[in-house]
Amino acid sequence: MEQLPMNSIPSQTFRKKRCVGYARVSTQEQAEEGYSIDAQIQTIQEYCQRENMECVGVYVDRGKSGKNIKGRPEMQQLLQDAESGQFDAVVVWKISRVARNLMNLLEIVNVLQKQDIAFYSISEKFQVDTTTGRFMLQIMASVNELERNQIAENVKLGMTKRAFDGGWNGGLILGYDNVESEAGKKVLEINKEEADLIQVIFQEASTGKGYRAIANSLNRAGHRTKQGNPFSTIAVKDILHNHTYIGKIQYNKYEKWADKRRKGLSENALLVEGQHEAIIDDSLWQKVQVKLKINSKHPSWTKTGTSVLTGLIKCPECGSAMVINNTYNTLKDGTKKKIRYYSCSQFRNKGASVCHSNSIRAEVAEKQVAEKLKAVITQPEILEAVVERMNQQLQDRKAPMVRELERLIQDIKEKEANVQKFLNLMVEAPEIASDLTKRIKQLEQEQQMLLQKEQQLQRTLRKGAEQIPLDEAKRALVYLDKGLEGKQNKELKEIYKVCIDKVTFDKQSKEVAVHLLFGQDFIRKLNHANETESSPTEGDGSFVLSGEIYLVL
Repeated sequence: MEQLPMNSIPSQTFRKKRCVGYARVSTQEQAEEGYSIDAQIQTIQEYCQRENMECVGVYVDRGKSGKNIKGRPEMQQLLQDAESGQFDAVVVWKISRVARNLMNLLEIVNVLQKQDIAFYSISEKFQVDTTTGRFMLQIMASVNELERNQIAENVKLGMTKRAFDGGWNGGLILGYDNVESEAGKKVLEINKEEADLIQVIFQEASTGKGYRAIANSLNRAGHRTKQGNPFSTIAVKDILHNHTYIGKIQYNKYEKWADKRRKGLSENALLVEGQHEAIIDDSLWQKVQVKLKINSKHPSWTKTGTSVLTGLIKCPECGSAMVINNTYNTLKDGTKKKIRYYSCSQFRNKGASVCHSNSIRAEVAEKQVAEKLKAVITQPEILEAVVERMNQQLQDRKAPMVRELERLIQDIKEKEANVQKFLNLMVEAPEIASDLTKRIKQLEQEQQMLLQKEQQLQRTLRKGAEQIPLDEAKRALVYLDKGLEGKQNKELKEIYKVCIDKVTFDKQSKEVAVHLLFGQDFIRKLNHANETESSPTEGDGSFVLSGEIYLVL
């Protein structure tokens, strides 16, 4: 929060209402149209003086969108301070500064009202502590949301037209600088030093080098991405598949990127000739694409393999997952012997400048894990202590779940009350019934989601209330002991996944530590599998470890 100068706060002999302002601006264009931060602050100060209120500060989010609360640190701070009673009122120049959609605005206003904090909008000239004022607030927020959606649609149309004409819509890209043309438009201009690096990457790929080998080479030479980070295999892959480097513009490859990321592939992707100069010629591009297609098979160390500790064993240096790596030794008779190692995935992905191999012989690590797991199964005193701790944890975990259940029930009641309020408004103002119907439908959907959460939590509480008898735990581990004997690696790996949280080891001594995941559901699933002569890993995929104990062996 930006504190106001002392001389801007009038001296007083009685306590005035303490108010704070909130100001936000998202783009330079908004500032040019009169939405500047300084103008908002001045308007808020003048309003407070006119209304005989003491303005103790202004929360300012500069360059932040009003799309949601999460991306605005000052708004989040304002809501936290509201709950601690640091002010009596919030003043804004316009409600669009607070939120651009109805749901966020109502969420903010509800937080303020629960703390008996007044909310004033200078431009709209209404208060929210009356039924009429709150209704007007919702109408104005809906109008702002519609306006924002229309702006977003217009921007997308403009960007599509720009891409169709060969213009650049993206951000920073290695090999080019974003510059402004004489016409005031953003264009790509070749960065000679970075373009040479792009040439090197494509040349190395054309010889058959893979993503990891290229990334390792770049990082060893001290090169960095446009953002100043070490090269990863993903960064190299993106470069080698980027049509921008052959003078083309690709647009709308993904839809709703913020929500779906790379899963949101678009069926209407655009690929046209760009207005910028190419760095890579077509012949080199085609040669590289052929090489990439040949090398596109999955590596042997992927975690879909049968090495039992893949996905469980962690690097002792950086904590990342270890992946399997095969080497071959030539024996005296000329035959080759395969030796398996677990190596750091970060090293394999980004090279030695990021982490080190930190390899451990697979047979050494796997043998230690099996022996340690066997030891805990056959030591009853350890089991007794674990069961006692587990039952205590089950009791301790009930308290926050009970509080969450009470909150859900209260939220459901509030949704019901809001639905009834809108139904009453429909009777009083039938001309806006269509708008209210949409809002009622939305509230009913939210209420249904809350009811589902309540039912799930009720089931969890009923389940978690049951204690685990010691003899039941003993039977489970006896079955686990039998289950581990004579299993193929693929089956053993599945069993490990449900009873081991992670495996760590000392970099020097190679001593392994097993972090065992021991819980209520795990014990019961084992006993059920024993009774039905099935695998403890079979089922519908809904197996969840609740009340787990982490035991380091």
